[in-house]
Amino acid sequence: GHPHPRNSFQGTYDMDRLVASYPLLDPHLIMGPAGRKTVDWSDSAAVRALNTALLVADYGVNPTYSDMLPPRALCPPVP
Repeated sequence: GHPHPRNSFQGTYDMDRLVASYPLLDPHLIMGPAGRKTVDWSDSAAVRALNTALLVADYGVNPTYSDMLPPRALCPPVP
């Protein structure tokens, strides 16, 4: 399927911008098959770091807020 037309996360993520907002994402970045930075979607810590970076960069959420959430709250399983 395709993302909803109003979804602001169309296309690829600007990983450099996200790392600038949330440096703890950087150790989780890998080079994807298309030659772009991505995360290992099977690694729940990487998915949580990406989602936290999105919250910080795009919604102004204090990064420590995510520490209060249950460990798997920001990392839905990938089928």
